[in-house]
Amino acid sequence: MSVMLEQERQESEGLTAAQPAPGVWKRLLRNPLAAASLCVLSLIVLMAVVYPLVSPYSYAHATDDISAPSSARHWLGTDDSGYDLLTRLAMGARVSLSVGLGVVLGVMVVRSALRLIAN
Repeated sequence: MSVMLEQERQESEGLTAAQPAPGVWKRLLRNPLAAASLCVLSLIVLMAVVYPLVSPYSYAHATDDISAPSSARHWLGTDDSGYDLLTRLAMGARVSLSVGLGVVLGVMVVRSALRLIAN
């Protein structure tokens, strides 16, 4: 116990001024795995927001191409009912992200209310 206190004292003597902690974004981008995860998450959010707006296919409209493989017309192909898989994937991501954000907002509201009641 006293060895740890001695080490902390020596470390604190070496510091002349309090240095500000690096920002969250700087720390995040220094970690390669975290930076890669941020890129993937950004691409998923971008796809969920933008792709359904620019997609030539409707989410609920089946094409004549049934079980078509990947091609220039259908990047991920079509399913056995003729629906474009990339459009359905983007709409599923949109629904999943909106549910996740809704849950987070709901938890924040309930937590804030409970904290106000507790104080």
